[in-house]
Amino acid sequence: MRREFLWINIILTVALAACNKPDKFNLVLHTVEQKVVLNPKPGDILLWTKPGGEPLTVNFPAGFPCKKEEATAQGSNQVAGKCTIDVASAVVPYECEGCADPEIVVGSDISRQGAVAAGLRGAPIPPTPVYMRCDGGQIVVYKPEVTFTQAAVAAGASVVWVRGYPPVGDDWKSYGFSSDICDNGSSFQEGNAVCKLKTTLTAGTTTYNVSSAKCNATPLMGAKITITNP
Repeated sequence: MRREFLWINIILTVALAACNKPDKFNLVLHTVEQKVVLNPKPGDILLWTKPGGEPLTVNFPAGFPCKKEEATAQGSNQVAGKCTIDVASAVVPYECEGCADPEIVVGSDISRQGAVAAGLRGAPIPPTPVYMRCDGGQIVVYKPEVTFTQAAVAAGASVVWVRGYPPVGDDWKSYGFSSDICDNGSSFQEGNAVCKLKTTLTAGTTTYNVSSAKCNATPLMGAKITITNP
């Protein structure tokens, strides 16, 4: 079967001002998630297109880094293929048809770069991120439930908590797990952000809480990590 490819173009404002210079594509390696992500600067323009060239709708479920006027509707977190970066620093995932685990990191202060837990480097499965943001004094996480198969857990699955956009304070804490599922502790915070799931876990759902006094919020209760069978 023929595969179609999604093109993601970054047009830098510098390149637009000097057409004789080639476009510059900024990428950054996330040592925790073990993947390379887009690393634009404020003012850079991101264009998403389908193979035929038409705009691709992109949704930002955990923080909107684009100019507000580019949203498809007032209050919407979607753009019709174009995003002009309008924040100084952010870590945000996005969703689009045919995309697999995409993410944007704005700025050079990537807080989780130093959050690699001992023994995590070279793990067979990159950690699954849970993005935490402070939205009007309310802690919000994306995704509120992450799911793993028992096979993935046996192979070394893990969860990493990430300060999204707008970020929770650096005093954030994930704690209060309803069952003992992490092989390296029962609470997690800045500098120790990765839960390595026990490889012998069976099917079930564990709830946990997230707090941040700097977000001026009551703790978020009942976020979930679910193991399915098989």
